[in-house]
Amino acid sequence: MLEFIYMRKIKKSSKCDLIYYGSKEKAISDAVIVSRKLSEIDDLEIKELSDYVSRKIHPKYILVELIKKGVAFHTGDLPINVRIRIEDACRAGILKMVFCTSTLLEGVNLPADNLFVTTLQNGTKTLSTLDFLNLIGRVGRLGHSMMGNVFLITGEKKKSRSNLKAYLSKLNEEPKKVELSVDSITPKQVAAIKETLKKGELRLDGSISKAKDYDLVRKLSLLYIKELKDNHTGVIRNHFSKNITQQEEKTIMHSLNDRYKGDLEDDINFSSDQSEKLKEKVIQENLKDYPDIYVAGKLNVQGTVSFLLQLGNIFNWSFYEKSFIGASEDPKTRLKIVEDNAKLLLLWISGYSLGYICDLSIHLRNPHNENNDIYFLNRGKKKQKEIPNISWETITINKAMNRLQQIQFVLGKYFMKVSQELANKGTPPKKDWYRYLGYGTDSDLRIWLQQNGYSRESSEFIEANKNRLVFEDNIDRWKLSKNIQYVDDVDVVSETKEIMVNVPEIFTEA
Repeated sequence: MLEFIYMRKIKKSSKCDLIYYGSKEKAISDAVIVSRKLSEIDDLEIKELSDYVSRKIHPKYILVELIKKGVAFHTGDLPINVRIRIEDACRAGILKMVFCTSTLLEGVNLPADNLFVTTLQNGTKTLSTLDFLNLIGRVGRLGHSMMGNVFLITGEKKKSRSNLKAYLSKLNEEPKKVELSVDSITPKQVAAIKETLKKGELRLDGSISKAKDYDLVRKLSLLYIKELKDNHTGVIRNHFSKNITQQEEKTIMHSLNDRYKGDLEDDINFSSDQSEKLKEKVIQENLKDYPDIYVAGKLNVQGTVSFLLQLGNIFNWSFYEKSFIGASEDPKTRLKIVEDNAKLLLLWISGYSLGYICDLSIHLRNPHNENNDIYFLNRGKKKQKEIPNISWETITINKAMNRLQQIQFVLGKYFMKVSQELANKGTPPKKDWYRYLGYGTDSDLRIWLQQNGYSRESSEFIEANKNRLVFEDNIDRWKLSKNIQYVDDVDVVSETKEIMVNVPEIFTEA
């Protein structure tokens, strides 16, 4: 049905249409199916966008070929710079179709004349009425066009969650009053939190740890403790007060202060039991610095694995980061997950490009390679999952990008804590992996270039050509030759034009 509609209207539309899917796999798969009936577009802007994705991600990524036909997909796995370019191309009408996932619900301002809704699902959940209305509100926006069309694609089965009745229900239903996150915490959960805190314990285990909303419950409990510590009556404390008396609050604070000697954690990303153990390790000098990235000219995989295992023990990842370390898997599989994370982490912080990381992942996972590891980035699965219409390379690239995002999000906050604690002790890390992870390199020059506006990839090019592009400066350490605006790299040239306007002082005529 969707394919037929597009074959009828594609020649008539100069705008970009959006197609919403509940999963990235289905979005990419249908983008491939629709593109098969289309011819490549002979257009300079299309070619530039396709080449850009090829450079920024990988030449074998399916998005490269889709763009050549005016088709793209927009998912959370894509690097932010690529997502922005797709959004811009859609607004400009350069792309004709963009297959989207829930990124459309997360603040992306991407208006359309035509929106196709293929499902009421968002992952495993059903769209709320408010989310559904937000979704269809993408058409006919002020400043874009006053009117638009919404096509609701129904499922083939009567029991489909995207049948006509279900759509009509969402259209006719009044949106429910939006609740604060804290309102979803039940009195039973508050009571369990109370009993745990009264014992001076911060690890919310038992029935709470098994709840689907455990992460939310834990975060709110940490916010609650901070409000108690600061003697502030905020939203969380107000809600909890329905089940916790003032006397019980005093008992909780007495127990926590007694347990942690009045040194309760202020950062709500951590609990005091995690911070306490980190301080112990730093004081005992079991943790003095981050490992070397290279040992004997090779990436220090084993040293990094040992370091991550040490952090996992300090911060109790088996309880607080279960999904990241595969806590439900057997010990051998968990160790392999740590090794996978160590390899990607080292490649990233040592400055390797995303394209190289994806290329290596493809090579490792290829069953036809001699030294292959087909379960790399896919541990705990009995067999590799093949997705119709999506190439093996694209599946692997998506896995690599997704895992890199997890590494940056999870390890970033723990590295920040380690760096802070070492600095507090008076011995700031010589090899600051928190900084390296944020910039994707351990090179001071590349970090400086990024701080001034260059992308990670462009900083790699400039460093590789620093003999003719970079000058040592006694005052500012480095200066860039103005000849950099004429180099044979379109991204460097494009970024340089903007940087010359914003920070002209870093350039020199020399």
